[in-house]
Amino acid sequence: MFPACRHGIIFITNGFHVTGSTNDEICWCDRSGEQTSSRFIVFDRAGAIISVDQKEHEQIMPRPGWVEHDASEIWRNTNNVIAGALAKAGLSSADLVAVGITNQRETSVVWNRHTGEPIHNAIVWMDTRTDQLVAGLSSNGGQDRLRAQTACRWRPIFQD
Repeated sequence: MFPACRHGIIFITNGFHVTGSTNDEICWCDRSGEQTSSRFIVFDRAGAIISVDQKEHEQIMPRPGWVEHDASEIWRNTNNVIAGALAKAGLSSADLVAVGITNQRETSVVWNRHTGEPIHNAIVWMDTRTDQLVAGLSSNGGQDRLRAQTACRWRPIFQD
């Protein structure tokens, strides 16, 4: 259940809130999707699911241990699942009181600042192409060398 107070504030996650709305629908855009899809879920104030739309995207593995995603495909899929879930529920974006978003944590993509287009596929968090670089950096002080500053060990993939 999503808690609401008498002033119309709905708290989603980590203190994110929207005030002054009388709308009842809350939605969630899940871009993590086990790293394989985009999903948009519309909830009512009680937390019941009103509608869901989801679309898989291609897993690109150009070499063993390398994992990439087409950022343009993800963007298209995200827009499509938002439209799909709203259409299934008979809603428009104006009917939503809040939007929560998740993503893939350490997946990275570089965009051209002038065109807004990705320069390369996204490098997915589980990609291991930097394993030799990380091993070299870890040789001086070990995997915990920067843990105090970053709360993470040196690894080619995020696991902490």
